[in-house]
Amino acid sequence: MDIALIQQDISKALGLDALNEAEQEVLLEYVGEIILEGALMKLMAGLSYEQIEALDHYLDDEPEAKILVQHLFEHYPDFEAIMQGEIEALKSDMVSLLPEETVSAAS
Repeated sequence: MDIALIQQDISKALGLDALNEAEQEVLLEYVGEIILEGALMKLMAGLSYEQIEALDHYLDDEPEAKILVQHLFEHYPDFEAIMQGEIEALKSDMVSLLPEETVSAAS
């Protein structure tokens, strides 16, 4: 799973075409952070104490989001499914908050 594809999917679902490219990038970065944080929490809930310690140690170096996501995909096989679940949940939540006309226009 590629971060650019995640952002494109969210952008399409929310109909962000009205924003300029810079605004879209800022918003998608923020949304991406929310998704990543939620996915990390769910991942950690299923890890052993030792695995959590190892992941915390890795996170102490504050890797860039792209590097972090790639690391998580490579080392935690369930992480991709967790991310996909978080993306779908966020899209569903956000779409439910949008006026119906906006949702219809984005489809």
